[in-house]
Amino acid sequence: MASKDDERKALRQIRNIVDKLGEDSYIKTAFDGAFGLAEGNIEDDAAFSTSWYIDKVHLLQKDVPCYEKRIAEEKRINEQLAKEIDPQRDNSCSSNNNTQSGRCNNRTNRCNNKR
Repeated sequence: MASKDDERKALRQIRNIVDKLGEDSYIKTAFDGAFGLAEGNIEDDAAFSTSWYIDKVHLLQKDVPCYEKRIAEEKRINEQLAKEIDPQRDNSCSSNNNTQSGRCNNRTNRCNNKR
């Protein structure tokens, strides 16, 4: 079994080989983030892999449409409840055109142009 020093030395050698391929290297692109992960594995006696993270991202991406629908439904419910609380509510705070320039103050139902 290789020691941690052996692992560090091998990682430096691999990194040097990949760096020599240049910035536009396909291999360098594929290794982006992998060296840091390998360093962490060596230091922490861990066994994390890039493929595990890739698999997790693919699984989570499948859930995105469901969460987008849920967020839209929660926003609809929130707006309805806000109207029930204050029927005179100014809907300009909840419109998309005000989300960049300001934020809605829930107590006064006015948009503040503060960041």
